[in-house]
Amino acid sequence: MEKLKFKIEDETTEMSKYREEALASILNDEPFLNIVKTDGFTIEEIKENVGKFDRYHKSYLKNLELKKYEDCKKQNLYFMYFLKKDEDGFMIELNREFDAFHRYMEYAKRFIYSDFDINNLYNLKFNNIPREKLSIELKKSVNEGVHNFYIHGSHSTFKTMSAIALSNFFVRRIKNDLDRIAFINVPKRFNELKDLFFSNDKDIFQKNIEMFSSVKYLVLDSLGEEYRNEITRDLILLPILRNRAKNKELYTIITSPYDINDLKKVYTLKDNNSLSASEIVEFIALIKFKNILSGKLEL
Repeated sequence: MEKLKFKIEDETTEMSKYREEALASILNDEPFLNIVKTDGFTIEEIKENVGKFDRYHKSYLKNLELKKYEDCKKQNLYFMYFLKKDEDGFMIELNREFDAFHRYMEYAKRFIYSDFDINNLYNLKFNNIPREKLSIELKKSVNEGVHNFYIHGSHSTFKTMSAIALSNFFVRRIKNDLDRIAFINVPKRFNELKDLFFSNDKDIFQKNIEMFSSVKYLVLDSLGEEYRNEITRDLILLPILRNRAKNKELYTIITSPYDINDLKKVYTLKDNNSLSASEIVEFIALIKFKNILSGKLEL
């Protein structure tokens, strides 16, 4: 019996020590204490619910520690615990996204399509582009108000990376909550659209064409590298460019291994229909792209 009594006393001492230390930590954290008081909690309520407020305080500190989405992933932490009062003044326990995770989710929800490694490149900026001249030109162009870009060059000259950096720049400046971005890999998505056209899903095909034609921000990555035929040229690419050329409020970014001046030749197919190819060049001219050479491979 004496042993049992000693254990209870020991546990009581430990609990008392924990309560004192937790309470001191909370009361000495002025920014946290101000938040708690602003939410209507009193010192007495904190003392009476030390365990809950200690958990809240630790979650608050963790929220300050997690700076980026990568930190959340690394620690597998996405939601923080906190306390509020309901409309009747009763304390309720809640969870919300950590700020770093929330920022990422707000960013990711803007994308209808994201044909790049969004989890690892969502924070990519112009300064991360290895070619300094390219990085400077992109930064200078957006500061001048340019919002249509045609980035061409050899493979492995950071065209896609440039398009991602531009997308990140524009997405974080979206003011209208309804605005979205479609970042598509042209060979992949045009092939899917072609398959839709030949299936029984022509309504879905048309809806996709309309969406790509009207979405606020469109990135056509690797244009010219798709399998090119009359369907992909005349029924997919042409309508998209035609419609986007009519609306000066839209943002369009294209990457391609081909210079703009080469597109007529690229899209003059075996049918020898140079009229469609000319229209592509004409609509691209109407969109008024900033033509940027990403670079040539140095052997």
